[in-house]
Amino acid sequence: MIKFTAFSATIAGAAIATTTAVLLDAPAQALTLNRNTDVIVESIDDLDVGGALYDVTFKSGAFDDLFDPDLNPGEVGADGRRGPTFWGDKANATKAAQAIIDTLGSGERTSNQHDNFGVPWGFNASNFVLYADDTGFDPSDDSIGLSDYVWKLESFPTQPYATFAPAQAAPIPTPAMLPGLIGMGIAALRKRHSAQAD
Repeated sequence: MIKFTAFSATIAGAAIATTTAVLLDAPAQALTLNRNTDVIVESIDDLDVGGALYDVTFKSGAFDDLFDPDLNPGEVGADGRRGPTFWGDKANATKAAQAIIDTLGSGERTSNQHDNFGVPWGFNASNFVLYADDTGFDPSDDSIGLSDYVWKLESFPTQPYATFAPAQAAPIPTPAMLPGLIGMGIAALRKRHSAQAD
């Protein structure tokens, strides 16, 4: 029978310390702006909206080409259209728009000339899309507003829609040294046990 000795306690302690250090040192997800040029922001990774992290992509096109409000929020249909993440939720659509405005600041752009975008959340009686947006066409004007002047079949290339997907979790590194330390401890215990038996 193998006895639990001070040496094996040291090995176990080292393994636990290594595991803890590796896990605590895991990198946190970082907000990232992705550009297609030095100026134009195409997407944002890990945007915090009320405690939930999203990957946001700015897409130009007509609402009906990008979204299907009959799908569940965030669900992607067979045709590639997605359910608007904040559909029917004006308050959180506004929070999402504000988070984007705060992230873009005063120098970033989402189109060739402007920093506009829309976060769709409903239709009005005339089938115009209701959305929260950055109302200032000048990147230094970060006013948030609620608009309804884009018909669902129209496209405004200077004002893309913001689409949201749950952020991809950052991988947590596995403690690569743990199996080796455990193996060394077991080998040392076997050697000591073998020496005591002789």
